[in-house]
Amino acid sequence: MDETGGKKIRVLFVAGKGYTIPFYVNMLQGLNKTSSIHFTSCEGEANWKKFDVIMLMYNTCDKYLRNIRKNNPACKIGVVDPRHIEGEVLNADFAVVQGIEEENWLSDYYFDIFRYDFHPTFPCQLKRHTDKEKIVIGYHGNKIHLQTMYPYLTTAIEALANDFNIKFRAYYNVEMLGHVEFDLFPSGKVDYKEIQWKEDVFTEYMVKNVDIGVVPNLIPIKNPSEAKKKIESFPEYFNEHETDNLVRYKTTSNIARLYPFARLGIPVVADMYPSSCAMIRPGVTGFLGGSAGMWYRSLYKLASSAELRSCIGKNLQEQYLLNASAGIFNKSFEEFLHKIAVEPARKMPLELLNAGNRLNIMSRDHKKFLLRKCMKITKYFLK
Repeated sequence: MDETGGKKIRVLFVAGKGYTIPFYVNMLQGLNKTSSIHFTSCEGEANWKKFDVIMLMYNTCDKYLRNIRKNNPACKIGVVDPRHIEGEVLNADFAVVQGIEEENWLSDYYFDIFRYDFHPTFPCQLKRHTDKEKIVIGYHGNKIHLQTMYPYLTTAIEALANDFNIKFRAYYNVEMLGHVEFDLFPSGKVDYKEIQWKEDVFTEYMVKNVDIGVVPNLIPIKNPSEAKKKIESFPEYFNEHETDNLVRYKTTSNIARLYPFARLGIPVVADMYPSSCAMIRPGVTGFLGGSAGMWYRSLYKLASSAELRSCIGKNLQEQYLLNASAGIFNKSFEEFLHKIAVEPARKMPLELLNAGNRLNIMSRDHKKFLLRKCMKITKYFLK
């Protein structure tokens, strides 16, 4: 029993294997600091009957979910960070996701969804920013997002190099993923290096060397003007225009790559996508990028002023500690898990999956609309 007299629920996380798994386990271990949850984790098989709630990493669902349901029918089963919707993943009672983007995607399938921004944790530091001759822009993450810097962010950085001595340092798992196959900075004006990611990369390298962090995320669209024409829907109804924004990002997008910079007090410029817009207040806790010009203006402001870098880095860290630390997430997650444990699982209405098909119905009405419009024009000229 917990201190409030309620039942202490037993929660298991079946993590599987992977080099990012420690991020998940380290943050979830904090659930044991709460008074009402006993949390444990494992890589695979366990005594399923002992638990009230079991969370499965998405790639373990097909192997374990059906067996858990058979041996412990009363247990609530959740899927963590699902990357596909097929097989046993669809039979989970709830989902734990990493971003607004993933929550939006999975909301057609699950009613109960908890957003938990898993990310690396290490002792917070507040970087001391000073005026300096060379400005170091830092990136950490995977190779894909590094490549999506091209062409907008890379062009902005090359333009920035006309006025500043710019170094760019990319920290990622080079040994596993390999080097970028094309030249990100073809002008040769930027000192660019790829550095092998290590567990101490944040506290031993980035906090000492990086002045500005970048979080690229949008997937570049080839010939956006032509793409807009191809996906045009109903201009007469929706007032579509060639200046409309067209952006593309993965459903698994999230803001986790920003958090290590926040823990270090390093100011950030991030691509403009839902999770970054929810976290960053431009000019206060960071800046947003998108077009080459927007990236350039944001980076120029930070490169020009150590005082601004210090102020925004400090603000970003304060916002992170207030809204996104493991303790904050676990406090809300504790309440969510208790609710999940006692309430019946709720299914989503099937018609939600077919909402997009209604545009086909609209197409028939649209043809009638165009026909009426054509007849009016014809009558006008026949007068």
